[in-house]
Amino acid sequence: MKWIVCFAPHSNRGIWRLFTFWRPKYQHVFAVRYDLSVLSWIYVECSSKRMNFDLYKDDKATHLIDYLINECECIEIEVKDSLVYFPTILYCVSFVKHLLGIRNMFLLTPYQLRCELIKQGGSAIFTKNTGEI
Repeated sequence: MKWIVCFAPHSNRGIWRLFTFWRPKYQHVFAVRYDLSVLSWIYVECSSKRMNFDLYKDDKATHLIDYLINECECIEIEVKDSLVYFPTILYCVSFVKHLLGIRNMFLLTPYQLRCELIKQGGSAIFTKNTGEI
């Protein structure tokens, strides 16, 4: 599978400005690819606010391609199949925390995340019916 990695100017906030201000065309990065199974462009982005996953079709896809051509530098690359043996900062819990905008650095395990979600008002769905009254 191939992804198109796109580099673009961006109005960075906070400390990231210190790392990116001298290369204004490379202040942000995101990835896109066309998926024949859904006949759409898949757009994935990790920002300081949260992660975004979108499907672009029709006019939205046309606007996306126009943006990629006129505002971005894009590099197409084949995904490598490789295992990660060393724990990384982005793993299943941190991924979901970032997706939901949760900033608690002490949530490390899936169970801790589950407890936090219930505490914040989340509710369990798709529960198994045991037949008990």
